[in-house]
Amino acid sequence: LDHSEEAQEAQRKAEKFEGLTRTFFIAAPLIHNNPELTVCGYKIRDYYKNQVLRSCTKGDQVYIGTYDELMELAGGDRFWCFQQTVETCALVICLWLCKEELWDTYTKEEKDRIAAFLSNYAHNSTVPQNWRMFNMLDLAFLHMQGYPIDHEIMLDHAQAILAYSVGDGWYRDGHSFDYYSCWAFNMYGPLWNLWYG
Repeated sequence: LDHSEEAQEAQRKAEKFEGLTRTFFIAAPLIHNNPELTVCGYKIRDYYKNQVLRSCTKGDQVYIGTYDELMELAGGDRFWCFQQTVETCALVICLWLCKEELWDTYTKEEKDRIAAFLSNYAHNSTVPQNWRMFNMLDLAFLHMQGYPIDHEIMLDHAQAILAYSVGDGWYRDGHSFDYYSCWAFNMYGPLWNLWYG
């Protein structure tokens, strides 16, 4: 485990990004239903629009860092996983939930910046279990928005996910069973089918 200041900073950024995306799960449907929703004089839509863009903007104080940048911190260890991969999936779900109110209001340059950030996570390695669904949904979102994706990577993930099925809606999560994996596969699988499958 790397205890360097750089690695600790990357972990702090992961925690902040998780806080942003997990609260966005609550905010996205509220934004969709009421784009003018205001708390303490600040529009919720404006807050998330600004924070999402800042998280993806190199040089910004809240920039999360790309997968490649984190991998460099990890010394190229392909077995190191990053929570940011999970959170990019949460981000694309939320951007989809309030697409007209938020995603569609970004400029082309801003969309391209966010898409490049997402693509870097989507096209890189992931944990060989339910985390594949996170990459798949990132890829599917990018595809829906007209960005190029590697369809072979998508196919590889999909074949692995199918191989985890043990029937009756249950999946192995890699080599083990747990209740989380049942939730992940049964929630994200249908969403992927709606977007891409």
